[in-house]
Amino acid sequence: MTEEPRDARTVARAKFQHARDALFFARLIAEIDRSRESRGEVGALVSAVERANGYNSPVPLVNQTLLLQMAYMTLVYPKEGDIGMIVGKWKPGLDWKRVNVIADTNGRFAKSEAWEQLLRTVRNSLAHSSIEVEDKRFVFTDSWKGESVKVAFGWDFLGELTIEFFLAANEALFDVPRDGGAQMKTGDIVDGGEA
Repeated sequence: MTEEPRDARTVARAKFQHARDALFFARLIAEIDRSRESRGEVGALVSAVERANGYNSPVPLVNQTLLLQMAYMTLVYPKEGDIGMIVGKWKPGLDWKRVNVIADTNGRFAKSEAWEQLLRTVRNSLAHSSIEVEDKRFVFTDSWKGESVKVAFGWDFLGELTIEFFLAANEALFDVPRDGGAQMKTGDIVDGGEA
């Protein structure tokens, strides 16, 4: 039995469901982290898991690893062509001044606020594990044929960038308006840039 061919939007929607799941888990972990002090049973559960994994002190659950996993499932797992379908409708409400362009050998970032180029750089860097994780920021490098782009920004900004893109994808693929009711807000995961 052969499978019916599906249009590009249907395929993109199916793959993007995994990004929706990743963001759900990020929100859940953030809520668990916020509740561990005030709800004894939550704190006890988290402490037991920490001890079982060899930790002697509390582990901040909202950390660089969580944000990298969320970004990977949102920006890399869907095909690059799917991202192109979404970027056309994407108008992030983020401050470009928070992006530090360290190297740009071919002028990708010659124009200000090159959001599509930033997404491509972050996506390719995640896909090829070309990321430096520093205390309060990530450095993403995208190299090809002797040319390279290197950008850096705070880990909170990666969370915000990923969620902004997620909201655009939800709108483009699922016809869910950005202001639709229970939409995710960036503060649901990252709180005001504290790293």
